[in-house]
Amino acid sequence: MNLSVAKIVGNLGESSWSQVHEFLPAETEKLNSHGELLAAVSFRAKQEIEISSFGTEIIQRLQEIYYSNQSGSILKKLSQTIETLTAEFLDQVELEVVALVVWQDYLYAGRNAAGQVWFKRGDNLVKLFGASAAGIETVSGELKASDVLVAATSQFNQLVPEGSLRGAIGQESAAAIAESLTTQVYGHKDNSQAAAVVAKVAEAVDETAVPESSPPRLSVFARLQPLINQVKQPLANLAARLSLGRNRAIFVGNKAARQRQTAITVVLVLLLVLGASLLLAGRKRQNTEKQQSYQTLVDEVNYKLDEADSLMSLNPLRSKSLLHESEASLEAYLGQKGVKETDELIGLKQRLVDTLNQVEREYRVDNADEWYDFDLVKDGFRGQAWGLSGSQLLVWDDSSRTAVLLNLETKAAKMVVSGGDLSSARAVGLTDDRGFIVAADKVTVIDTAKEKTLAAVEADGWQQIKIARGFGSNLYLLDAAITGQIWKYLGLDDGLSGKKSYLVGDSFDLSEAMDMTIDGSVWVLFSDGTIVKYTQGKKDAFQVVGLDQPLGEAVKLFTSP
Repeated sequence: MNLSVAKIVGNLGESSWSQVHEFLPAETEKLNSHGELLAAVSFRAKQEIEISSFGTEIIQRLQEIYYSNQSGSILKKLSQTIETLTAEFLDQVELEVVALVVWQDYLYAGRNAAGQVWFKRGDNLVKLFGASAAGIETVSGELKASDVLVAATSQFNQLVPEGSLRGAIGQESAAAIAESLTTQVYGHKDNSQAAAVVAKVAEAVDETAVPESSPPRLSVFARLQPLINQVKQPLANLAARLSLGRNRAIFVGNKAARQRQTAITVVLVLLLVLGASLLLAGRKRQNTEKQQSYQTLVDEVNYKLDEADSLMSLNPLRSKSLLHESEASLEAYLGQKGVKETDELIGLKQRLVDTLNQVEREYRVDNADEWYDFDLVKDGFRGQAWGLSGSQLLVWDDSSRTAVLLNLETKAAKMVVSGGDLSSARAVGLTDDRGFIVAADKVTVIDTAKEKTLAAVEADGWQQIKIARGFGSNLYLLDAAITGQIWKYLGLDDGLSGKKSYLVGDSFDLSEAMDMTIDGSVWVLFSDGTIVKYTQGKKDAFQVVGLDQPLGEAVKLFTSP
């Protein structure tokens, strides 16, 4: 990609400064590894400094830090450069950086404050960053011919209205855009922290070249034809000299025989040299093609991994798609005959797996270690049901009619109730210092702090209570019947209120419900993997998307406030 670049910079202030920096490495190696750097930079001094020379030092450090960074991806190089530069001058100035890197056909942008990057493609003009700044932010994407970029500091965006920017950015060249916007910046007295770099993308086109499709694949002989032509004429000359000898008188003797033998030997040597040259040239070409193919794959996968990283929270579905594309490219390459897996490819595969795990949030536990032994609290204690609230877990053992409260952070455990008139429990709930043991005929309310029973609330028209959940001092019971309901009990000082129907409507088939969790809304998990969300008793819009395969056998569901 070729860029035409223009700069807009405000006047130098007594304690503030701005500048635009553009750097295109002369070394091919640096250009290939780091790309072209563009930046709009401004600062306001926190102490007395020589403004101009200090600004020059910041620009020099920006370039040095970026082009000395050996991180694996451009996005990481850019992010770390902005972070390092900001920290280095933190005591002296309030620094604002909006930086662009153009590498091959891709754009990488980053900022540390409220600056903005405007991006125009066709008739569409968008902001690459949100309105509010949140630390170091980076984005990336593919560039196309005629794209226009304006990377500007926050003061520039304050001085130039969006409408004016939209009008100016439609002009033909970067210089014309900058000229139009410069007039507006200089129309304001305080513009010392206003800076913007304007860049327009243009393809490098050879006007004399005739467009053509990919060249046909040549045979090995055809590709080596130029080399054959180089040695063809000397061989022809030698053969001609030998044939001329047939028309002359030949004196049979040792001298003539030796001459003939020498000529034959020379021809054989030349033929051997030709064969070896053809073989070496063929191998060299094959190695070159393999190296090009390998480097193309590595660059493509690295780019897609960088983009997937940047989209992980904004667009996880697109991020996952990019990762699967990278996975397919790696598998296809490694599946070719004679291809060996390098350390670099092994590293890419591992990074791919790690990033996929983050995007999919899918984990498999092959071996579960014992985390806590309840025999430490009561011999033979075996939990059948439990309720969770924050870091507290209330566990119920039906055989001993005992409830144990376990702190998940400290592993401290204690029995809160045991024996007495407690019935066999169907479900257990917990919220704050209230525990609920739900039997077929009643709910026993426990004060877990004082380790005593508060009240027993009789069943009221239940059919099949399967799940109990505490939330905000209240108790929710899921009645798993074809005409089921979620019953809500309000928490009182001395126990619970009467039941209320939480779900709004006539009837609900909850017979296949497997679990329920509450985080302000009520979520119900069904045996086929369906998840239904209810808010204020009404079914809310929710759909699970982006799964490579449907959920398997559904068992538990968890959310948190």
